[in-house]
This record gives sequence, C-alpha cells and structure tokens, in this order.
Amino acid sequence: MSSSNALLKQSVAQQFHCSADVAHDAAEGVLTLQMAGYDCVTLSNGSADLLRHVSEAGGIKWGKIIDLAKHRVYKPHVDAYRTVEAETGIRPVDCLMVTANPTFGDIEGAAAIGMPSQVIRQVEGPANIIELAWRLER
Repeated sequence: MSSSNALLKQSVAQQFHCSADVAHDAAEGVLTLQMAGYDCVTLSNGSADLLRHVSEAGGIKWGKIIDLAKHRVYKPHVDAYRTVEAETGIRPVDCLMVTANPTFGDIEGAAAIGMPSQVIRQVEGPANIIELAWRLER
C-alpha cells in the first residue's frame, strides 16, 4: 500500500472514530446492569479499537470487549455468538443478547445457539437499556 493510501485510510478511520456515537442511555443502562450483578460484554463487528474508543467517549465500561476479528467471524454468523462463551465461560442460555436492530440477524444468530435475546427501542419491549435494566432487576 502506498504511503498516500495508508494516510487516507488512517484519516478515514480517525474521522469515523470521532463521529461514532453511543446511545444516550447506554452508559447508565450498562452501569445499572453491572450494579445488579450482570456481566456486560459487547459483541460488535466493529474493531476492538473502535469499540474501546466509542465506549470510553460514551462513558461505558464494559466487562469485556470481544474482538470478532481475532476469531475471524462476524455477526450475524452463528459462530460470532459462540465467542461469548469462548471468551467468558458463560453458557449461551445464561446470556441475553440485547439489540436495537431486530432486522440485522442478532436475534436469529443468538437463538441458533440457545441464547435468548431482547430488542430495545422498538414499539414493543423496553424503550432503552435503562428500562431493560429496571425490568431485569425485578
């Protein structure tokens, strides 16, 4: 790769890192879940560096950031969801896949390995991660 292409790639990546944003309820919701004793893990097709940057900027302190690139698999492939157990030791049946995008494939990918899921920010179900945390605490 030429040096100009490398610089362009780096510039685009930096701009994306700067413009990526987390949902307004994410930090409070994740903290509420953690205070209730839940392990909170992020599983995303984004790079681990991007996830760390966006999470730190949004005030989210994950228990673990799973780097799917390291496993050479990406969502919604079913093996991506298996990385949660591989990296945490927590069985899929004892997890909850939380997604705000019901059409992406997270629900089906998680279900394929016995991991329950919850959609947020939709007409039915919790309005956001904070409301989900409240519901789970009861």
